[in-house]
Amino acid sequence: MRLRLGAAAALAALAAAAPAAAQEVTRAELRDLAVRAEADPAALEELRRVERVDGAPANLERALAGAEGDVLERRLDTLADGLGVPGAPAAGPPPRAQEDANAILSERRFRGTDVPRPFRRPLEWLGDRLQPIADAVPGGPIAIWVILGVIVIALAALVAGRTARRRSADAVERGRAATSGGEVDLRRLEEEAAEAERRGDFERALRLLFRAGLLRLDRARAIVLRDSLTTGQVRRQLRSTEFDGVARVFDEVTYGRRPPEPSDVETSRSGWRRVLEEAGTR
Repeated sequence: MRLRLGAAAALAALAAAAPAAAQEVTRAELRDLAVRAEADPAALEELRRVERVDGAPANLERALAGAEGDVLERRLDTLADGLGVPGAPAAGPPPRAQEDANAILSERRFRGTDVPRPFRRPLEWLGDRLQPIADAVPGGPIAIWVILGVIVIALAALVAGRTARRRSADAVERGRAATSGGEVDLRRLEEEAAEAERRGDFERALRLLFRAGLLRLDRARAIVLRDSLTTGQVRRQLRSTEFDGVARVFDEVTYGRRPPEPSDVETSRSGWRRVLEEAGTR
C-alpha cells in the first residue's frame, strides 16, 4: 500500500511538473493556462515559459512582461479567447465599436467632396491645360497654384483700388456741389437744364432743375442732402405746398413715366423759386 501511495504521489508530481517544464503547447492548452493564470500564480509562470503554440513561435514572456492588475487581466482574457494565439483567426470589432467606426467614417471630413457642378468643367479644363506646365516647373502643381493665387490677389487688389478711387471721386464731386463754394456747379446745372429745354429734352431739364433745387436747400440747411434721400422725406421735412407741387410733377415724369410737356419745365422752375424763397435762399 505504501509503495502504491508513493508511486501515485510520484506520478502526480511528475504530472504537475510536466506542464511547468513544457515550452510548446497547443492552442487549447494555451487557453486553459490563460484561464487558470487569472487565479493561479503557478499557471501564470507556466504561461510565461511558453515559446511555441501549435509549432508556431510565441514569446509569452514578452507578451506578459510588466503586465499587472487590470492590464494583466485583459491580456489573459485575450489569450483565453484565442485572440492572441498565433494562427487563430482575427476577431472582428464588437458590434457597437463597428457602429461607432462607421458613424465616424461617414463624416464629411473622411469623404471626398465633389467640385460644384457649375465650376467642375472649367476647373477640369484649366487643370488639363496647366498639367504640362506643372510638370516642367520646379515645385510641380503646388508652385503653379501659388503663382495663380498671387495673380488673383493682385487682380482683386487692382479692381478694389479702382472702385475705391471711383467712389472717392464721386463723393468729392457730391461734396463740392453741396458746399458753399458750389455756386458755379449750381449755375452749371441750371444752364444745362435750360439747354436741355431748348433741345426738347424736357425730362432731363426737370431732373437737372430738381437736383439744383435740392442742392440749394442743403446749402440753406433746410434739408440734409444724402444719396438715400427720397422725395417723400423732403416733403415731410419742408411741409411746403410749393415743394409738393414741384415734387408731384417730377415724380409723375421721372417715376410714373408720364411724357413731359414744355409747361412742366416752366412750372418746375417757377415752383423752385417759391420753394427757395420760403427756405430763405436763392
